[in-house]
Amino acid sequence: MKHKFLNLILIFVLFFSITSCSKHKSISTITENQNQNPSSKFIKQDTYNFIVPKSDNPNGIKVIYDLNNGFKFYSTATLENLVLKPEANPTKIASTFLGWYSDIECKIPFNFKKEIKKETTVYAGYETNYKEISNIISDNILKTSVKVISTFTESTLGGQTYESIGSGVIIAQTSNYYYCLTNNHVIYKPEKYKYEEYKIYDCFNNAYTGIIAYADSNYDLALMYFNKIPDDGKTTDTLDTITFTSNMPNEKDTVITVGNPKRVMNTITYGSYVSLDEFNSDEESKIKSDIKFSVIDHTAKINDGSSGSMLLDSNLRLIGINFASKVSASNEYLYSYAIPYYKVIEFIQNYEKQSPTN
Repeated sequence: MKHKFLNLILIFVLFFSITSCSKHKSISTITENQNQNPSSKFIKQDTYNFIVPKSDNPNGIKVIYDLNNGFKFYSTATLENLVLKPEANPTKIASTFLGWYSDIECKIPFNFKKEIKKETTVYAGYETNYKEISNIISDNILKTSVKVISTFTESTLGGQTYESIGSGVIIAQTSNYYYCLTNNHVIYKPEKYKYEEYKIYDCFNNAYTGIIAYADSNYDLALMYFNKIPDDGKTTDTLDTITFTSNMPNEKDTVITVGNPKRVMNTITYGSYVSLDEFNSDEESKIKSDIKFSVIDHTAKINDGSSGSMLLDSNLRLIGINFASKVSASNEYLYSYAIPYYKVIEFIQNYEKQSPTN
């Protein structure tokens, strides 16, 4: 259903959300958990086959072929300490391969005739068609995006009502249900309220009753499920499930958010990956969002209602779940935070352990 979606907004300028945080320190090294590359039977995770040349010097200098599409492959230099050029070119969605480069920015062509003396990374460079990327998001990725509205009331007779609005992403399905992720703080019920109702809206604005399957404030994540038939009983377009990445992007790589900030459905924002940063929740937020691990720091702007939205790499693979953003003392947007994909998978694995039949 090409370009059927309403309110598709491509945003490259100011779009921020205020969420408090405390300690902030840049992490330049890859974490142990990321290297373990955890997997789950519950989700789809990307795989990519690429043959890198194997030298006749297996104990030689390490060579990393960074394909800049979510995957890295490893080899060694030859006996002459030369890096071998792959016979085939890597591929990336909506992109044309330009060549191999010696820098992350892909500005300096790599010299395969020059001897190396230390561990070396070779980067694949591309020219990406962002109009085509946006079309693919419109036609496919939006079918994995949902809006989550949590409504809490003091009693069945009414009284004070509290509403929390967030975003989410569909990660799995069974014959009857879709499963989606959002933030725990989106579905968290404050103590003063006794009753709750969760509504999930797909990209076509069909409404479903949401049920919490599993939630954990230590990840600020919640897994919900909903019937494939909307509450009105009408047949709807088939939704889809997102595919997870298996590698973190490089610094300055393009990242994309898809969510529902300020109640605006199907909003897309572009930015870049910055780093992994330490994160500690403030005391007031810990009861519903008590993250103590390193999180993704990026510049794809989010706003109120973006909590739980997907963060994608330029290959449209899930690299994280957005949960907060940082502003300056003068209320200027600085950057956004997302829970890394490998911590999301860890959360899902915890759910699988306590619900082995799902």
